[in-house]
Amino acid sequence: MPRFNRHASPNQGTSASTVRSLRRVLPTVRHSQPGSYKRVGMVFVALVICAAATAIFFYSRARAATTYTWNQTGTASWATSTNWSPARSTLAADDILIFNNGATTTVTNVPTETIGQLSVSLNTTVNLQAAAPVTLTIAGGGGTDLDLQAGSALNCNTTNAITIAVGTGATGSVFGSMTFSASAGTGHRLTSADASGITFNSGSVFTQGTNTTGNVFGSTGAPNTILFAAGSTFSQQAGANPLAWVNQVQRLSFKLAACSALRLQESPRHSPAGSTRISS
Repeated sequence: MPRFNRHASPNQGTSASTVRSLRRVLPTVRHSQPGSYKRVGMVFVALVICAAATAIFFYSRARAATTYTWNQTGTASWATSTNWSPARSTLAADDILIFNNGATTTVTNVPTETIGQLSVSLNTTVNLQAAAPVTLTIAGGGGTDLDLQAGSALNCNTTNAITIAVGTGATGSVFGSMTFSASAGTGHRLTSADASGITFNSGSVFTQGTNTTGNVFGSTGAPNTILFAAGSTFSQQAGANPLAWVNQVQRLSFKLAACSALRLQESPRHSPAGSTRISS
């Protein structure tokens, strides 16, 4: 006679079958877990990297350039961080440098460096000097990048050549005066990467002064990079042809046609015949 367990559940047979099925599946799950965890981990790491890269990208775009204002009078070093306010201890290629204290200052130890913008204003005179030949590149930012305002001056007066180079996409606007000179032959330069990249506006004066050698506005690159507008003055006391592009009217890198005053204090050989037109 069959015996029945009165304590057994009605579904006991089904439960036993389920247990047997689980016993067959569990080893497979246990073996697959390490790979599954690894895949999940790799996906998680990839997501973290993407999030970090996105955050860095938007931070770099949103970060405002730092503005540093020169706080010295007399003679002081460009390279001394505390000569700027705030202290310029960390250099960046988009730094905005301002001279606006109304004083005459000689800035020594100008380095080869890339900055965002350079501004001289409020009747301030800045004399740049370097310990070796250097290039100060102005890469550009928002607005005018080389900004020399009326009543102010930006000069290079050292025997180590200084090149002020306005980069691609950057612009220069001069209402004040610039004089490049030295106590011995020195090739100071003012250059722009783009056509009409630097404009000398009405009332401005550029002097290619004593012992400045070579082509002061450069001899390679794009043509018509320096524009002298009506009412501006170019004065040459030394050096070679400022036009650089000899006998090639269509490639002049220095546009004299709108210049109100041209003063050549040396031989007219600096202006190649037939390549220069001057109007007041």
